[in-house]
Amino acid sequence: MVQHAIQIRVPDGTFSAYLSRPSDTSLAPAIVVIQEIFGVNADMRETCDSFATAGFLALCPDLFWRLQPEVELTDQHAFARHRGLHYNAACASSANTRTLRFFRDYLA
Repeated sequence: MVQHAIQIRVPDGTFSAYLSRPSDTSLAPAIVVIQEIFGVNADMRETCDSFATAGFLALCPDLFWRLQPEVELTDQHAFARHRGLHYNAACASSANTRTLRFFRDYLA
């Protein structure tokens, strides 16, 4: 399994994503893992790694990048949950739809 952060350039900027893939990607199906309100944190990376272990190429994009790049919160504190909900509400837009469409095409 190979894991690493990648940088993606789209028409309105550059953002990061976590990519985890099996050793043999010749026939690996791909999946986009949508982050929770806590950003691309350890839980999201572990989820991608689990999919890669099962034979999938798994990519988790940073959907908060237009507001605050590389948000990595935890669910252990009320403030972090509040902040995550704020980012989530602020980023729920057609811009995120464009980001997800990009990944759909990127993985095709």
